[in-house]
Amino acid sequence: MRTLFSLLLIIFVSFQGKAQNIYTTLHINDAYEIGKKKPIKKIESKTVFYNVNNTEKRKEITYLNAHFRLTQEERYNEDDELIFKMVNEYEADTLKVKSTTTRKIPLFGNEITSTHYIYDDHHFLIRYEKYNAKNQLIEVVSIENDERGNPVFQVINNGELGYEKATYDYANNTYAAYIYKPKDELVSSSLYNTLNYEKPTDDNVFNEYGDLVSSLMFSFEYKYDPYGNWTKEIRYKKAGDKKIRNAEFTRKIYYE
Repeated sequence: MRTLFSLLLIIFVSFQGKAQNIYTTLHINDAYEIGKKKPIKKIESKTVFYNVNNTEKRKEITYLNAHFRLTQEERYNEDDELIFKMVNEYEADTLKVKSTTTRKIPLFGNEITSTHYIYDDHHFLIRYEKYNAKNQLIEVVSIENDERGNPVFQVINNGELGYEKATYDYANNTYAAYIYKPKDELVSSSLYNTLNYEKPTDDNVFNEYGDLVSSLMFSFEYKYDPYGNWTKEIRYKKAGDKKIRNAEFTRKIYYE
């Protein structure tokens, strides 16, 4: 399935550019967004972004477990060079407990980090611990949750980089997030964020497969395989009465 969740991953980034944020925490144990009629081993994806002056190409290879959780992801640049790898470990195939990433940094080589996820007795996420390649603790994210297990307060390294708060309006399927610097200085706020993107709204139109076909900024076209999963997606940016090709996604899905 294709929802606004995928689009907003590039918008909701962590404050200070590296730490886990509330948006990430909310979706940390989500299943991979794809139809689940048949188990999937691997997905090979290629993306072309149509920029004003050029095109940008990317490739990803994704591996899923029996519960459609991401177990491994590999990202390649235009020269087919591996630039990022992530390996996830789960409890009971659904609760993420560890994530190890290898990121290629030009001139420096590979940066390897591992993040451990700690839960309370209700399986609510309460803490991240991030370690470098020498197994030295380099970052701690502490989380307070509401009665539904959603984060309401998240702080990095005891507040030395600031913190984030969230309030929820479950009746209207929205939440607000507030980012603060140390000493309680508000940096930015994001109000009326959608909590569950699979619930229809006036601005978002979905097709019979559950894929987004129209939003405020974009429209989409798809081609599907026999299991109802898209194999090609074209994204257009809306510009008045016109639509401009913005990106093209193709993927080969390997089923069990």
